[in-house]
Amino acid sequence: MQLEVFKKLCLGCPDCSEECVLLAILCNTQAKELMNTDLTLAAPDWPLAKARVVLKEKRIGGLPVADKDGKLLGIITPDDINDAYLLGKGEAEVREFMTRELITAAPGESFWEVFGKFSTHHKGRIPVVDETGTIMGIITRRDLIGGMFNLFAKVILKFTSIEKLTRIEKAALESLAERQKAEAYLPVQELDGLAGFPSPSVRSRRLQKFEAFGLIEVQRDKRNYITAVKLNRIGRLLLPAISEALCARKG
Repeated sequence: MQLEVFKKLCLGCPDCSEECVLLAILCNTQAKELMNTDLTLAAPDWPLAKARVVLKEKRIGGLPVADKDGKLLGIITPDDINDAYLLGKGEAEVREFMTRELITAAPGESFWEVFGKFSTHHKGRIPVVDETGTIMGIITRRDLIGGMFNLFAKVILKFTSIEKLTRIEKAALESLAERQKAEAYLPVQELDGLAGFPSPSVRSRRLQKFEAFGLIEVQRDKRNYITAVKLNRIGRLLLPAISEALCARKG
């Protein structure tokens, strides 16, 4: 499912493969990064007429309904309200006609999981709720499309970040890759003395830059000092391009 959809989005990069940067970003992007948190919430005791006005003013297709603590109870849509008026119950409260059977997402769900819910259930919007059922945001189809454009932008930025690295910084990334074992974090002291890491102070600055570029994952102590590091999936996928750039400069 993921790869079938991904092929339609493929940029056709040289040496294209299924294991590419765009796919990695898609898999690692979470619902909380896609959701809209600027929410207007309806109360269950609102009259339908009020909900109708808010929907029209906000130009949205659905209002989340929550209690005073923010717990999601349902969603009221223009179709729900129209059904009420057709039944001659235009004076009813939101709670009587809101949709209660909802498809929701957790904040940590991946882009693909959210995409799959939209595709499977044909919903126009999916609320994002925490483990207590409190609404945190909402994702619409438009948000999903907008998220796609942002992901493409991230890909461009990832490749651009390589060009912002100096030759010695690229060599430092190679040193990290060579010393790192599989998925395990590497204590930062083991980098000292390797190419690109001449001293602890330089090592600290380099790792902070790599983290800012989204190439590594780090562990920190209580003082916020980096204690261990590893190349993340993006960093590993970009490493061949980094090595190629290094070889080109040496040539």
